[in-house]
Amino acid sequence: MNQAGFSQNTNMVPTIDNLTFAATLSNPYPNGIASPSGAAGGAQTYLGQGISYFNQNPEVPRVFRWEYGLQRELPGGFLVSADYVGTKTYRLEVNRNLDALPDKYLSTSPFRDNTTNSYNTATVPNPFYNLVPGNSQTIFSATTIARTALMTPYPEFGGVTTTTNEGYSWYHSLQLGAQKRFSKGYTIMANYTFSKFMQAINLLNAGDPRRCGKFPIRTCRAASR
Repeated sequence: MNQAGFSQNTNMVPTIDNLTFAATLSNPYPNGIASPSGAAGGAQTYLGQGISYFNQNPEVPRVFRWEYGLQRELPGGFLVSADYVGTKTYRLEVNRNLDALPDKYLSTSPFRDNTTNSYNTATVPNPFYNLVPGNSQTIFSATTIARTALMTPYPEFGGVTTTTNEGYSWYHSLQLGAQKRFSKGYTIMANYTFSKFMQAINLLNAGDPRRCGKFPIRTCRAASR
């Protein structure tokens, strides 16, 4: 069972101002070690840390399969066959990070965009500094923070993950076979299968609204820059 609040991490923060050491190897946690608060923290539980929760409405995957085949007996004891087999699976589980950087903040340039990259990764004054006294997580204990950390939907957390059932996969195959029967019970068989399997259960960028796989890769990439 996932019980957020009943386990706790304490990060070592070597420095606050990047000039002097706030923690040393002999005293790595000068402010003490955080204890699990259980449910006492309320909405402040796990602030600064990554959280996850179960999908409240999980769905059972559905698999559809279809097959069509032909067989033909030829003179000389030859038997040939051709089959088409296809499957389509819906409701596959997809991992989603609800706290990912939205795609609107990513560069749309087809070339390396140093201007946008420098702007996104630049450090700015941390508005969360010491906002929750006693919280040892970096987002509440550092005086500066990367701008991208403040551009996510839930910047007070290190990530918000869950699962959805919007993934799917499909399979197509052409199966060819030939068989030659001889006297005295001997038989020679040959088979060949040409198949293709694809699935859409991953995101090109964590902030994409849809998973890749339905469209060609170049289209998916262009839609998610």
